[in-house]
Amino acid sequence: MTNRIFAERLEYAVGEVCKEIKRRKNIANWYDMPEEQLWHELVSCILGSQVRHEHSQCVINFLISEDLLSIKYLLSNSERFERNIQLALEKSIPSPLTKKGSMRYRYPRTKANYIRRTGELIYSTNVNGK
Repeated sequence: MTNRIFAERLEYAVGEVCKEIKRRKNIANWYDMPEEQLWHELVSCILGSQVRHEHSQCVINFLISEDLLSIKYLLSNSERFERNIQLALEKSIPSPLTKKGSMRYRYPRTKANYIRRTGELIYSTNVNGK
């Protein structure tokens, strides 16, 4: 997939995420949301694909609590950022929804890569070759 097609799909996805955030949280204007909250919501959507919502919420809360979703960290060392997210997703993550009290995320490598690539496209100053 080319960067242009990926960027177009990403732009569409971000728009849909913003609509969903507004619908769920009754926010008058998503422009008023802090950047970090928007980023966490987007990562939550990436993690929620093909995974039960409850599990993806446990995972996003775990990543936030481990301070692994820092935008500055992503921009300073994207490969390490991706690798640390992958390692965290490979761990057994506490979940009150399972009998054993924890669960493993289904797609750690793929989702870590999606999160990194998405962040790079959003926060890159050279997305359109400018």
